[in-house]
Amino acid sequence: MCMVSLNMIYQRLDKTISSLTVRSKAKIRAFSDREQERFDNLKGRTGRAFVSKIANSTIKNTMRGIRQGVGFATLFLALPMTFQIVPSMGAAPIDCQKNHTRDRTWLPCPAKNCAELYKSGHRISGVYAIDPDGSGAFNVYCDQTTAGGGWVVFQKRVDGSVDFNRTWDDYKHGFGNFTGQFWLGLDKIYRLTTNKTKNILRIGLVKATGKTDHAEYGWFGIGNETAMYKLYIGNVTTNETVFSDSLGPHRDFVFGTWDRDPADCPQRRGGGWWYGNSSDCAVWSNLNGIYPRGKKEIRASIFWGNLDKSPEGSSPTSTELKIRPVDFL
Repeated sequence: MCMVSLNMIYQRLDKTISSLTVRSKAKIRAFSDREQERFDNLKGRTGRAFVSKIANSTIKNTMRGIRQGVGFATLFLALPMTFQIVPSMGAAPIDCQKNHTRDRTWLPCPAKNCAELYKSGHRISGVYAIDPDGSGAFNVYCDQTTAGGGWVVFQKRVDGSVDFNRTWDDYKHGFGNFTGQFWLGLDKIYRLTTNKTKNILRIGLVKATGKTDHAEYGWFGIGNETAMYKLYIGNVTTNETVFSDSLGPHRDFVFGTWDRDPADCPQRRGGGWWYGNSSDCAVWSNLNGIYPRGKKEIRASIFWGNLDKSPEGSSPTSTELKIRPVDFL
């Protein structure tokens, strides 16, 4: 299978980051020469399209760092980790630890989460490949700035332009775009929270008034698909007085979508969420609900109970759900 060489990748980098100093470019070329031979050993494992995607991600992360004023030393340190080889769907995961011993090729193991990436020097928020449990890498959006960084963002909504009233399969695998609004995928969230790493959950909301609030839960996890991704969650640990604990009452509820739910709650409430089996479909929150038109909230609206006692009601305008290991700080 035809591959894109590191030389070709760095030719693109040279054209894109022409503002770097001659000395900086020389360092990049030197790195390319050292790694070219090792990179050749990986031929046949990944196709042209995927390597090109990695290259584009590297260029974008590099340019983002330049715009944010990150020093060249930090950018240069980050380059090797951006060339993580992620197996295609259905391919057997690469055992990078055994690979080091067997043929001594350079194949860094993907980090388990965004917290590991942060501690290894990746301080720029963006899309990275991670492998929480050794069963195959996938891309996530890492928030490396909020409250010390290290967060894997698994839900983000801004304006309701992306439809969140989706099927079970959509919520299982994920949808949307990391640069805008998205849902990471229940299978991926399950892998992130069942790999012997205890995680905290941070929920960030923007009210209709423009005010931003957040709360953190002491731990968070979900069951697998057989368990209908049942919600496991601890108590609110911060910002208890800002707005009510409106996810805790959903503890032990199962996930439901309009095409798979025993109580038909998504049919009445809209969006995929932890609804449980209650026939009255009582909810204290639904951050995947439908954006209300104007100021009038409906039963299926995006919702966080008692978010605001003002006339704007309890429908946030923006939401973000993210997790990181409890012992990160």
